[in-house]
Amino acid sequence: MVDRIWVPSNWARGVLGDNGVDAITFRPDGPVMTNIGNLPGFKFINVGKYEERKATGEMIKAFDDEFAGEKDVWFILSCFNHFDKDHDLRATIRALELRDPGRLLFVPRVTTHKDLTKLYRFCNAFLGASRSEGWGLCHMEAAACGLPLVTTIYSAPSEWAAGHGYFLDYGMTKVKVPFFTSRDGDYGEWAEPNWEQFRHTMRHLVDNPDEAKQRGQAISDHVRRNYDWPVTAKYGADMIRRIAVS
Repeated sequence: MVDRIWVPSNWARGVLGDNGVDAITFRPDGPVMTNIGNLPGFKFINVGKYEERKATGEMIKAFDDEFAGEKDVWFILSCFNHFDKDHDLRATIRALELRDPGRLLFVPRVTTHKDLTKLYRFCNAFLGASRSEGWGLCHMEAAACGLPLVTTIYSAPSEWAAGHGYFLDYGMTKVKVPFFTSRDGDYGEWAEPNWEQFRHTMRHLVDNPDEAKQRGQAISDHVRRNYDWPVTAKYGADMIRRIAVS
């Protein structure tokens, strides 16, 4: 509802203004991470916070249900939650009671964009079946690196990845695990992905690696052409000009 936002520092301005992707760094061609072992076959990946909103546990469980006991299909995760000091990833995974946890590979949090791009290029598809995303930065960066995107057709990714993602249907559900306070106890709703469709989509990608690669290249071209930082900066500059003459 506002026309302008005033912030107290250049850092805060940067947080608001950097809504885009560094297309020079995040691109399909370039070096690949080599220090996490030789994993033949198809490799899914998820990067980001481990939390209910991002449905990390449900994605892991669906992957295990679909591929337990199969060789040459992997799920690589670089997940963290530094907002929850009590978060215990090992205990969380044990509680899922997976049939084949050996199909999962957990990578420590990657601290540089250069290494993150190497990790993305090591993999074949990004799994991001979030219940809601204000932007989906990891989704966009993985897509820029040439990974086909599996995500919910809801919130921000449904807009910027339109026509290029593998989208999941959903139903709206009440937020069960809030990450904010509410006086009346109403935390709103978010999207619950169709998990059966999620499993079918993963299977389709594994069975059709050439299509996955082609779709990955297409979404990379789309993201790097339309959401590169210079492009988003031009949008911002044009908006400032319109404000100045209004």
